[in-house]
Amino acid sequence: MPFIGTQPRAGAYSVLDSITVTATDTFNLLLDGSAYYPQSPNHLLVSINGSIQAPVSSFTISGSQIVFSENLLVTDVIDFILALGDVLSIGTPSANAVTTASMQDGTVTTAKLASSLDLSGKTMTYGNLPSANLTGALPAIDGSSLTGIDALPTQTGNNGYYLTTDGSTASWAALSVGASAGGVIWENSTTISSDYTLATGKNGLTVGPVTVNAGVSVTVPSGQRWVVL
Repeated sequence: MPFIGTQPRAGAYSVLDSITVTATDTFNLLLDGSAYYPQSPNHLLVSINGSIQAPVSSFTISGSQIVFSENLLVTDVIDFILALGDVLSIGTPSANAVTTASMQDGTVTTAKLASSLDLSGKTMTYGNLPSANLTGALPAIDGSSLTGIDALPTQTGNNGYYLTTDGSTASWAALSVGASAGGVIWENSTTISSDYTLATGKNGLTVGPVTVNAGVSVTVPSGQRWVVL
């Protein structure tokens, strides 16, 4: 695309390490002490004795070495060798320069993820999570740290009982009324062993005799009736 002024450049531009000339035509190319591999002779700007050398005709590249067309003299001076950029090298992106749109789907693998994530104060939203992504067994749940949840009383030895509560504590209780003989005969217990108050707006019927244990009371609210036959 066209630009006004100098076109932006992308690549790695580096002055290679100085070379001490000996009477030979081949020299190692180093960048910060490490071997440097140019893409081609056209990627190097080479100056000897103040003269720029022509790529290919004056020198070629063999791996990390520069090979001149003829042996240099010990009196020659390689002024500098400038690498004019690496093919497809864009350098190191600036901070916050890479956006989500710049990343191809699937490029972030599990190897790039931390072993643990701190999600304090964060909200994670999942859409339709494929079942294929749910693998392995779920961890056992330890309820010792749960708060605001009432524990159920033990179920051992309470077969056939129902769960009841006095408004603060849950407990198991036996059914005091039942039908038998095909629903013709209704049965009730003959002993009341705990305090009981008729439900608001309800009347009660008991077939006696019935015993109310010592210290136990049955409360019948005003306007309601408890009839013992």
